[in-house]
Amino acid sequence: MGATQPADTLSKLLPEASLLGLPTLVSVIGSVAIQLGTQLPLFFGFRNNPYNERAKFDLEDRTSSWPCDVNTVLFQLSVFQMVVTSISFSVSHPFRKPIYQNFLFTFFAFANIFFAFFFIVLNEVQWVQDVFFLKVIPGSFRHWMLLIVMGNALVTYLFEKVIVYYIQVCNQKRLENKRLAGIETEMRDSREDLNNYKKLLD
Repeated sequence: MGATQPADTLSKLLPEASLLGLPTLVSVIGSVAIQLGTQLPLFFGFRNNPYNERAKFDLEDRTSSWPCDVNTVLFQLSVFQMVVTSISFSVSHPFRKPIYQNFLFTFFAFANIFFAFFFIVLNEVQWVQDVFFLKVIPGSFRHWMLLIVMGNALVTYLFEKVIVYYIQVCNQKRLENKRLAGIETEMRDSREDLNNYKKLLD
């Protein structure tokens, strides 16, 4: 992500200098709320299913272990959320060039998405199920999972690139107006001091 080259032109908009600034807090808290808002309904929905079994994992005897629907669904969703969030958090316009020009980052991002779609969600690949300790989810729900993933990705990206960007612009305008007001106050005080000094001389 950090290998993205700087933009060719300078921008009037300044990058955030504080980790506790309003845009940064809104970005982090909002992203957490979006991801939790997607995960929690799936968690409680699958946990309350009568056919769901609690996961059991035995390090000494893997044959006596079995996965569960809740772990599988949350793992599948979190893989996409991790990639989408990293793309959304990537700094591009107006400070850096578009993220797709960072070929290394773009390649691995789409490689992760491709792997997750075709080997974790869509297909029943046995070695993937064994390595990640996943359960085979019914095919009907896989289509719902794709819709949930795409909706989560769209909301996450638009929130970061539209709402957070708008808040950042408004916050910087507010800080700039506050700075200019301070300069005007200092100039007015200086003029008053100068006038008082002239009166004393007279």
